[in-house]
Amino acid sequence: MKKSIGGGRGGSSIWKRVRFMDTALNSDDYAAVLRHSAVALDTYPVGNLVGGIEALNVGVPVVTVPSKQHAGGGRLVRGVYTILGQNKNPDSFYNECCIGRSVEDAIGKVSKLVREREYSDLVKKQLREEVDILRTSKEGNVYARQIEDFLFSV
Repeated sequence: MKKSIGGGRGGSSIWKRVRFMDTALNSDDYAAVLRHSAVALDTYPVGNLVGGIEALNVGVPVVTVPSKQHAGGGRLVRGVYTILGQNKNPDSFYNECCIGRSVEDAIGKVSKLVREREYSDLVKKQLREEVDILRTSKEGNVYARQIEDFLFSV
């Protein structure tokens, strides 16, 4: 893992900024950690809709790689990006910053979000604006209820 994300001898490394957290965080601490994160990673190849929505809800971009699996594998998070981007062009913006075509491409997107502060702030700003629009819209409420119903049913 260290080799894949740029660890190594000398120079700067994003490896120094990766933190593995205790799994027993309470919900307030978990939300605080998310808010201060530069980026969240969707699990691969299965995907994690709940974790993705939690991160997006506080304005943290989620980098994902859609897989060929029908459920999960970034398809669900990509679907959320499609809904968020309906006010703008989702293909150009979210594909550029958050949806990897491959694992290697996703690593590059993570690296850019972590290393380039102005770019990261721009992505977070747009994400927060679109989440707020979705949160206050009738369509957003319907979508949120559909996800909630699904999660309660499983």
